[in-house]
Amino acid sequence: MEIKKRIENIKAILPYCSHWSNEVMIVEETVGRFFADYFKNNYRFKKPPYDHVYPKINIDSYDNTIRLSYIYDADRDGEAWATYRFNEFKFEHGYDLNEDCYILPRIDYESIPDEIWAIIQEKLYENAKETVEKELKYAKAAILNCEKKSKEFGSLKINE
Repeated sequence: MEIKKRIENIKAILPYCSHWSNEVMIVEETVGRFFADYFKNNYRFKKPPYDHVYPKINIDSYDNTIRLSYIYDADRDGEAWATYRFNEFKFEHGYDLNEDCYILPRIDYESIPDEIWAIIQEKLYENAKETVEKELKYAKAAILNCEKKSKEFGSLKINE
């Protein structure tokens, strides 16, 4: 598939994924190995010490661009994350000037092969489908509960 269309698909799916920020960790062996090599083999990137790097993918609501984050270091005191934006991001003076992403290199969508994007898209779709189905189940249960309470309330006898 053409990368541009794949990215459009991913952007369309992400708002339906779980987590409050639509941020989804892609835990899949092929993706993990690819990103471990990708970030270890280029001096521009923070090098994770792991054999697999499971990225978090999210969409920035400010400018509708995809961001990719991963843990590049962790110890008993916590985790250190690197977040990279893709080249479509438009810098505007004053926006997130303190965020690390301004000193980190931009990534080209094309530098990641389509087979990796395809796996990411599939995992995001699975996550979104599960999330939407779960939300619908809870909503239906909430409606049934409200109808039951309404019926009970309607038949409530108040002593005078």
